[in-house]
Amino acid sequence: MPSIVLLVGDKGGIGKSTWARAFADLCRASGVKVGLFDGDWSCRSLFRMFCEWSPDGTVIPLERQNPRTGCVLYDLRHRDLGRDLLLDSMGLRGIDIFLHDLPSGFRSDLVNVMGIPQVGRAIAEFVRSCQGIGVRPVFVAPLTANWTTHQTAVWLAENAPAPAAVLAVRNEQYGESAFAVWRSGDRERFLQAGGIEIAMPNLEAQTFLNSDVLASRFSALAGSDKVSMADRMRIGSWLRRFADEVRPLASVFGVERWPSSGPLAGGEAPPVVEVAAGGQR
Repeated sequence: MPSIVLLVGDKGGIGKSTWARAFADLCRASGVKVGLFDGDWSCRSLFRMFCEWSPDGTVIPLERQNPRTGCVLYDLRHRDLGRDLLLDSMGLRGIDIFLHDLPSGFRSDLVNVMGIPQVGRAIAEFVRSCQGIGVRPVFVAPLTANWTTHQTAVWLAENAPAPAAVLAVRNEQYGESAFAVWRSGDRERFLQAGGIEIAMPNLEAQTFLNSDVLASRFSALAGSDKVSMADRMRIGSWLRRFADEVRPLASVFGVERWPSSGPLAGGEAPPVVEVAAGGQR
């Protein structure tokens, strides 16, 4: 069964796009047929790393981006800027995982997309509608030291009906001690509701910043001379540890297998070019 993987949260800056970028790298490196969609028009982090480029060094216009080989950018909050792609994407053939990196505040967005004013009912109907076309929703909710992120994960686990899966991802960029409140409080409720907990390993802060400045995929930087040997080794290690967290969940995503070892391979993306509405450079 194909899956639609949604990166969600009630606040920004919690690691949604970082997880999405690494997961997209893992899928593309292992031959999983993944379609990439960035619904955060303002930040467009996933799009910046995976969009397709023309031979003359410009970004291919938005309407010609291929989600199977690149990334489609849309605005979940505006119908005229592709809001319905959250649903329409699942009509594409030959894709095993539809990966959507969404802006913060997903509850009101689901209300608007589904046209149902009650948020609990909107998410339940979203899940049932996906099930009706043979697609399994997987909600990925990063956790930080902020209590709001804990509540997001618990609410999803308790309100998204089967066959949806809810993953709480501890963003270890904040350090292990940041999750003491989670472990002593909301974690038990989350697990009792059927949620799945994994970690996103810590990547050294300056190395992470260097990857953002260069606007390159993590897998490309793991073998690139644009960063130091130390950065390459840290990124390669981080990708392997990320894969170790995701690999046991292959059945959740409907994937048969993941790479078992070694850094993820991938071609390096050109430097980022800002794209305005309508796909113009």
